[in-house]
Amino acid sequence: MGHGTSRLVPLGLALLLGAVLGAVLGPGGAGPRSEAAVRNPAAAVPAARPSPARVACDRFPCAHEGPAPEPRPSASPAEEFSRPSPVTRRAESLAGLQDAAREAALRGDEAALEGLLLDLGTEVAADRVSAARVVEALARETDPRVLDLLAGALCGVEDAEAAARLAELVESLDSGPTLEAALRALATMGSAEAVPAVARAILRAREPSLAVLAMDALPVPQGVAPPTAGLALTALQAAARSPEPEVRARALFGIGEWAHEPIHSQVLLDALRDPHPEVRRAAAAALEEVGRRPDEAALSLLSAVMEDPREELGVRLAAWGTLRDAGVVPSEVALGLDRFRLENAEAVASVLHPLPDESAE
Repeated sequence: MGHGTSRLVPLGLALLLGAVLGAVLGPGGAGPRSEAAVRNPAAAVPAARPSPARVACDRFPCAHEGPAPEPRPSASPAEEFSRPSPVTRRAESLAGLQDAAREAALRGDEAALEGLLLDLGTEVAADRVSAARVVEALARETDPRVLDLLAGALCGVEDAEAAARLAELVESLDSGPTLEAALRALATMGSAEAVPAVARAILRAREPSLAVLAMDALPVPQGVAPPTAGLALTALQAAARSPEPEVRARALFGIGEWAHEPIHSQVLLDALRDPHPEVRRAAAAALEEVGRRPDEAALSLLSAVMEDPREELGVRLAAWGTLRDAGVVPSEVALGLDRFRLENAEAVASVLHPLPDESAE
């Protein structure tokens, strides 16, 4: 599976869901990214970025963070007895939304699909119990467009039962659109409990795009128990040996996030000699993320990469950024940093102070 245009619409739907629900349900969501994250030259490397689904949930308030819905007037005992149970109402509503989504997909009606995503996201936001039912529906669904809708409706939901069911679904599948949808949903949920299932999905992945999607589904490592973190790191190290450059690059950035031992820094240093520039860029940027200051050998190698005129500018920028944030460095390295910044002022400025996206205006 490649990253074709068929995957652009789900991201647009997720962005619309976040933006509209943010206006309807009130403020919330993550704060601005740190200056280091904005400056990080790895942003130029697709494999070193967070997943699109995770970015969507970082940029916009998540549906589940809004206020609870207004209580409805109480009904008489007779009326209450004649009504379907809340569980039945949810199931009927979800089935109806799926049917409507299939019809909209057949018509090519993108506006209708966006509206259905908003409807389903509002339901999940108003009643978290329904998130597990969305996962059940996702497990039974076969239409790729409806799978996209179901995964998008789970964007940012914090529901342990739903995450556990997604993890079980990931364990049961080796490939296909249902697995991809489950991984996209987990990528926005940040579930530590799903790490073992996701790690095994990384190891099983036969297609590069599926391996990258599985790595995107790993949560941030903070708060993950050491044995579980070890499973993630083992899977990332295996992926770093992939024959596919995009897989190696994404794995190296993940190692930078999850690793804290000198041996893991050596993996990143070795990757600075990879034949593919996207992998070298990811390795240089990941050395900034790894949980320890680069030692003298690492500083020397990064400095050599930064000052090598034959190296691609993106790789040199990534090395410059890592050295810049390393703290106190030897005087010759400090001089190299200043020299690089003067000789590449425009490129450095574009990383430190990126221009606003004119296409968004």
